[in-house]
Amino acid sequence: MARVLIIEDDIYQHSLIEKAFKKASPEEELIFTTNAEEALNILREQNIDIVFVDYILEGMNGLDFIKEAIASGYDIPMILMTAKGSEELVIKTIKAGAYDYIIKDVEYFKLLPQICRKAIESYRILKEAKTFHRILLNLSDHLFEITRLLKELNSSLNVESTTNTFLEGAIKISGATGGVLALSEEENLIRVVKRGIEVKEDRLYELIKTENNSFVIENPEEARLGIQIINIEKMLYYPLNVSEKIKGCLLLAFQSKEEPSDEKMIILELFIDAAMASLMNSFLFENVLASKKLWQLTVDAIKDIILVINHEGTVIRCNRTFAELCGFSPEEIVGKKLYNLDIPEPYNLCLNLSMNKEKDILTEEVNLNEKIFLLSIFPVKLDNEDARIFTLKDITEMRRLREQLYYSDKLASIGRLVSGVAHELNNPLTGIIGYTELLKMKVKDEDILHSLDKIYQSAEKCRSIVENLLTYSRQRPPENTLIFINDLIDSTIELRIYWLRQNEVRIIRDYGELPPIKGDPQQLQQVFLNILMNAEYAVKEAGRMEKIIEFKTYYDKEQNKIIVKISDNGTGITPDVLPKIFDPFFTTKPVDKGTGLGLSITYSILKQHGASISVESTPGEGTTFTVELPVT
Repeated sequence: MARVLIIEDDIYQHSLIEKAFKKASPEEELIFTTNAEEALNILREQNIDIVFVDYILEGMNGLDFIKEAIASGYDIPMILMTAKGSEELVIKTIKAGAYDYIIKDVEYFKLLPQICRKAIESYRILKEAKTFHRILLNLSDHLFEITRLLKELNSSLNVESTTNTFLEGAIKISGATGGVLALSEEENLIRVVKRGIEVKEDRLYELIKTENNSFVIENPEEARLGIQIINIEKMLYYPLNVSEKIKGCLLLAFQSKEEPSDEKMIILELFIDAAMASLMNSFLFENVLASKKLWQLTVDAIKDIILVINHEGTVIRCNRTFAELCGFSPEEIVGKKLYNLDIPEPYNLCLNLSMNKEKDILTEEVNLNEKIFLLSIFPVKLDNEDARIFTLKDITEMRRLREQLYYSDKLASIGRLVSGVAHELNNPLTGIIGYTELLKMKVKDEDILHSLDKIYQSAEKCRSIVENLLTYSRQRPPENTLIFINDLIDSTIELRIYWLRQNEVRIIRDYGELPPIKGDPQQLQQVFLNILMNAEYAVKEAGRMEKIIEFKTYYDKEQNKIIVKISDNGTGITPDVLPKIFDPFFTTKPVDKGTGLGLSITYSILKQHGASISVESTPGEGTTFTVELPVT
């Protein structure tokens, strides 16, 4: 049942409207008034679902009423009723913020019940769409924040840095007042990080031992945590299983009884899962470092450089690798001054640098001649003489492999985040699309149908974005239907034809005769759309008089592949940026112009289709993307 406020100064019209509603929609509650001032009081005192207001009233007219009501924050459909319609009045009505207007002909009141129902339902759907759009933007902002935190977590595989970033990120995402992150190994707490709150450490250890599931602490004082901060109304507890031996917990404290929104909880749980991987890696990395140091001190038959020198720079001992590097046997090296040896580059540079270090204990990475060395210095007592052990290891390849490990872990974390967010968005999207289709079958009014089409198209676009996110996280296999690539490119260009014309971009189509291929048309269209949008941005930024984007296709019979070349005369890509363009979340565009997902999704889609993509670019001249699609 809806509450309908009708502002009409003709009392006779009241009875006619009331009879029409009783006959067509008896469940609606009608509230009548003859002037706009009284109507504003009714809005303040009662919950009204829709307003019909006559244009001509004593005192404040209908348009002024609508402006006043909207300025006061009333978010309901308001429909203007007028005896005479004109283009000028229509414009004024729209500018005032009215939802619609009605011409008061002889029997207009008979249409009011139907218009009332349609307006209320359409307005509700529109509000839901706006709410969903707002949620999507918030999730996007949170996703950027989580990506930044994960990058910070993975940049340093240090337990102290990782735990600090872990806790600070959880507090920021959840909106908590403070929090505690505690880790225990066997019978001891090995690390406790606190922010804005103090708790009893023995109680933390009890929780870690007994609680294996997340839960809400409704009465923190009764939980015997010994909290030393006032007004804590609620706490969230999350168990952390770092490894078989290392367990932990995360406690988040709130000064409000209200729990964080479902949106924040989803983001928080996704962040905790991703941050746990970084925490596990930090412990593993510390163990590796400890083992590595022990290994370097005890093993003498390795290929790394190891030598011991005294405070005067005389070689006391060395391993065979260092001796052969200098062209001597180990026995011939001993007793010689380090600076008198003919040590080839870049080793001599590295060792000479190390001799000037004032610290006795040192482990650092040195970059020389495009190679990376791990240099370690340790003080020892050798034959009652102070000395230093030098180890020099070429870790260029190790660094490359380690960066690949970090990159793979980052991709896995982002994939889990994207998959979780996409699945959560699918549910409300299905409802919006389904109800919009039902309304389209019931509604005959062309204006309302046009509005419903806009809602439907917007929801479909959102669903397409969600499907692309799922594609990126490998949650959906591609379809396998026949595709004509030239037609697919044409339909892709049509999607951007308005913006291309606005930016005065000329499209050149140089199509060859192509056989059909099998694949997912929606995903391949997304590939060409992503490349087209990047090209459009590049030619726009270049600021040339003539902006050109060319699509060239041909069939390579020898390779049995379709070749698609997309070229532009835009700004081009610099050599330092070129290797990174397919990395997730890497972008050179401003924050509000791109997310850095387009080309990474493109690469993922083409890989699933057994296709490949390459790029050639000259800074200041333009870029060419080449897509090779197998014909099966």
